[in-house]
Amino acid sequence: MGRYNIILIHTHDSGRLLSPYGYDIPTDNLKRFAADSVLFRKCFCAAPTCSPSRSAMLTGCSAHESGMIGLAHRGFSLAETGRHLSSYLRGNGYRTVLCGIQHETSGDARLLGYDDVLGCGEFDMGSPYADMTAFDLDNAKALAAFLASPASREKPLFVSMGFYNTHRVFPADDGSVNPDYISVPSPLPDTPETREDMAGYHRSAKIFDDGFGIVMEALRNNGYLDDSVIVFTTDHGPAFPRMKCTLYDDGIGVALMIHYPGNPAAGHAIDAMVSHLDVYPTICDLAGISIPEWAEGHSLVPVMEGKASSVNEEIFAEVSYHAAYQPMRCIRTERYKYIQHYYDFPRTVLANIDECQSKTLLLEHGVREKANIKEQLYDLIFDPHEQNNLAALPEFGLIKEQLKSKLHEWMIRTFDPFISSDYIPKPEGAKANKQTCEDPGVEDWE
Repeated sequence: MGRYNIILIHTHDSGRLLSPYGYDIPTDNLKRFAADSVLFRKCFCAAPTCSPSRSAMLTGCSAHESGMIGLAHRGFSLAETGRHLSSYLRGNGYRTVLCGIQHETSGDARLLGYDDVLGCGEFDMGSPYADMTAFDLDNAKALAAFLASPASREKPLFVSMGFYNTHRVFPADDGSVNPDYISVPSPLPDTPETREDMAGYHRSAKIFDDGFGIVMEALRNNGYLDDSVIVFTTDHGPAFPRMKCTLYDDGIGVALMIHYPGNPAAGHAIDAMVSHLDVYPTICDLAGISIPEWAEGHSLVPVMEGKASSVNEEIFAEVSYHAAYQPMRCIRTERYKYIQHYYDFPRTVLANIDECQSKTLLLEHGVREKANIKEQLYDLIFDPHEQNNLAALPEFGLIKEQLKSKLHEWMIRTFDPFISSDYIPKPEGAKANKQTCEDPGVEDWE
């Protein structure tokens, strides 16, 4: 057999709110895929905000080391596009194809190393599509047509298939989901408002799952299941309060499923704690390509093959800029999470919470007055929802200092700007909302 094709399929703002992770979400095609793949129960992104998360995963290094400390469509950019997985694989003989969204550049995706851009073109937060249902399904059909063509077999293939859903704004209520009979994510109160909000997420998830089904049918019908590595993942947590753009597990927790021929772990779930940074070296390992020296993660092949129980003692994640400046870093072990905030704004940065019914509910109940807590420590065994901050308790002082020291060592190792400065300036021309701004859609720039 020749070299594996690499098919990377990813969604927007989905976290793990998907049926293979036990949620009653209409993602039946994804659940069927999970049954033939290895599913990682505890995968975490490197940055719970769109461009930094994707850039970290697709360069193999932390968001700040990749240069992507904010959103590409707001003027932030990669330091070295040659580190992008598409560029690296193209240099190793692959034909590289983008279909659907990417969020690692606001320019031409070919600058990232893609030979071809299929379908509707990349979605760059300024798409002419008013209906993102059509955008996702049209792109899925375009990729299906390409996979059926002889041209797709001329070289080993790398495909990045990016679905826009489940990004907000969610599809309009069409009566398909009754909010009276659904649950809401654990950080939110169970109210009519949050259930209606979550019903929108259900409708959005169904759209990408329909597109995912189109792609999987094309892969199956054209023999790609026999000679391809297929990776499904999500960029970060869903766009609800206390999820996306936070370092809680609901913000950094992501789905990860890997399918490849002969995978001994297929059909099983793995509890090892892994990171998006492990995706790049895993793909290189399975493709028989050397792992570049800049890659910070570890191949997951030994875990999938039963030769290792884990590859990470801890994982790290970060935020610098999203809509507004809100720099913070965290370290997570199997037992504990330590979060350090590096900004002086005294309250919640509301611009970094997407506009939605759930946010409106919290605004009505005083979230504006919630204090910013600069140090946080959580025992994830006894407090999995990270509600009881232990950072100020003397009996946890040693644990806190150990985690803080390891976080500092990682920051030194990865050239984090906070090692030498107390502020990370945005690039010239980049945009960020003021920290006092409540709505990220308002042009209230700092």
